[in-house]
Amino acid sequence: MRYINLITDKMIKKINLLLCFWVVSIVLNAQVSPPKLNPLHGNAQIMEYRKKLSKQSNAQLSNRTQSTSTVSLTLPFYDEFSYAGPYPDSTRWVHSQSVFVNHTKATAPPTLGVATFDGLDKYGYPYADVVTSTTNSYISSDTLTSMPIRLDSLPTSHVGYSPSDSIFLSFYFEGRGYYDKPEENDYLSLDFYNSTDSTWNQIWTHGGYQFDPDSTWHLVVIPMLDTAYFHKDFQFRFRNISSGAGDVDHWHLDVVSLKSSPTRNDTIFPDHSFVYDLSSTLKNYSQMPYRQYTGAADMKTNISAFIRNNDNSPLNLNITTQYSSFDNTNGSYFYPLTRFSSTNLPYYYASGGGYCNATNVSNVPINFTYPILTDSNSYTMKFSLYHETIGQPGNDTISFRQTFNNYYAYDDGSAEAGFGLGSANGSGGYRTASRFTLNNADTLRAVDIFFDPVSDVAATKTAPFNILIYGDNPTSPGTPGIVLSTDSNRYVFYPADTIVPGVTPRENRFLRYQLHNQLLLGAGTTFYVVLSATFPIPQINVGFDMNTDFHNNMFYSADGTTWYPFPGALDPDYRGSLMIRPVFGDSLETLSIKEYNANNAPDIKIYPNPAQDYISIQSESTISKITISDLLGNTILQQSANSIKSINTVSLQSGVYFIKAFTDKGFANTQKLIITR
Repeated sequence: MRYINLITDKMIKKINLLLCFWVVSIVLNAQVSPPKLNPLHGNAQIMEYRKKLSKQSNAQLSNRTQSTSTVSLTLPFYDEFSYAGPYPDSTRWVHSQSVFVNHTKATAPPTLGVATFDGLDKYGYPYADVVTSTTNSYISSDTLTSMPIRLDSLPTSHVGYSPSDSIFLSFYFEGRGYYDKPEENDYLSLDFYNSTDSTWNQIWTHGGYQFDPDSTWHLVVIPMLDTAYFHKDFQFRFRNISSGAGDVDHWHLDVVSLKSSPTRNDTIFPDHSFVYDLSSTLKNYSQMPYRQYTGAADMKTNISAFIRNNDNSPLNLNITTQYSSFDNTNGSYFYPLTRFSSTNLPYYYASGGGYCNATNVSNVPINFTYPILTDSNSYTMKFSLYHETIGQPGNDTISFRQTFNNYYAYDDGSAEAGFGLGSANGSGGYRTASRFTLNNADTLRAVDIFFDPVSDVAATKTAPFNILIYGDNPTSPGTPGIVLSTDSNRYVFYPADTIVPGVTPRENRFLRYQLHNQLLLGAGTTFYVVLSATFPIPQINVGFDMNTDFHNNMFYSADGTTWYPFPGALDPDYRGSLMIRPVFGDSLETLSIKEYNANNAPDIKIYPNPAQDYISIQSESTISKITISDLLGNTILQQSANSIKSINTVSLQSGVYFIKAFTDKGFANTQKLIITR
């Protein structure tokens, strides 16, 4: 199976890392090497995009996803993929939806946004059958085809082009990016279309790598010398050969240009561009619950951005940036625009390193604080190149939507790799942990988890995993300590499966698991969301975001007792964030699972609360069982009957408990019960 072979291919890359761990283990009692990062088998962003488009009319779907136009373009042709995607611009490219336009897969691109070639089709699913395949099969995968381009004549002057006009096609490419390199039998190629005999001719090709490629972007310049291509229907296309086994074998493309140039070396494009999207303005997380946000103490002091000057001379070095933040509910600014200038300050151009090194425009102070919230809200922060007059306007603004909902998140919502839960050295399963700290007391109700969106569903249905909540280790603060709660035998659930009580599908393949034992955690509490599995295969891949680096808050263990931090200092692959999000709130409706209450049973009402010697229970359905548990999930009191109206609570000591009700229609609700004496 290609999936297994992919893991084997990466063994070479891990040799240096394992050697490092071997040396360290002499001192640290044989530290266990971390679970391997795995390539994903699907693209959840495309899947969700297609799902939203399917709700629109067929005409809208056609207009937004593909082009069948026969209108020819004229020179110059240019695309640097800074737009949102996920498909290429249909005014430049025809039938090219298998290529993924994104801002997250490539490292240090020339401009913001790239076109990624992989082993996925336009629906985000593998070309090959990764479940049944047992051998590597290299197949033609993604294709990026230009619209017809007129090279026969200029439509206005009717002066024909010829090889003497020095027309060059240029582009930048990168192998691998953040995760998964093209192997030796994977290829990226460029073809030209000859309309005289209706054939595509291969002009350029580049093979994959035995070892990891460098992170350098390579410039390719192809002169147009053959008169056979100077016609009104000229086209060019990029194609890749891959295993077709999923989100694998990555090639990234940027700044594709076809133009008439005086010399072959005239490939510089004068453009100031951002390189990556804006990150969260929060200091310790990407997103956090609104009730945990305390103001300035939770915010960064600076906004950082990578800005590249792609010019080839010290000209056009002056630059001004500005940021703005506005309320998404009404679109109004809650803080004035703030601008920063780099006039007459050093600013690298392309041949000098590329990035702006004037910190007063690329690392600017934050002069505002999000207001304290009383309910869920969101704000959008924008960082812009002010009055940019050269290059492409699409790469001059980056943004981030800051959400204050009911969950913590380290990730940005995109998964570049999968963190595999499975056997550790042939014995017990790996455990992986994410660390969080509360500012205010709150109740942990659920956990959102991103899984690989394509899997052997039949196999994962028989492969359970556990969700555990650990407290901080009193003898070694900052590492997992004792187990506070355990949810055993949870399963990966996909929307196509039968609805599972306590599991809610969310956009972009996050799944929300309602905890069986909700925990009331005090202010200042550090806790850990732990996932564990006790089986060697199939591995469950938890999403790993490589664009937001919070690896110091991520841990792994082979036995649940000895914990190690992610080795981000040794291996850049582990500089990222597990896509695990703890969810807080006062009621199940807060967790967006009201649909299950509506289908299975109505809510219950408990009074008095706080209570002393008894509680009364009211429900629209017949209650058959009541259980009361403490904060660690231990059942303290249970009562079963044909109809329960009240419960004697004399035996309960003062404190906080959780009460669960089961009706003739199933699980109804869980509520907090306070006993005072």
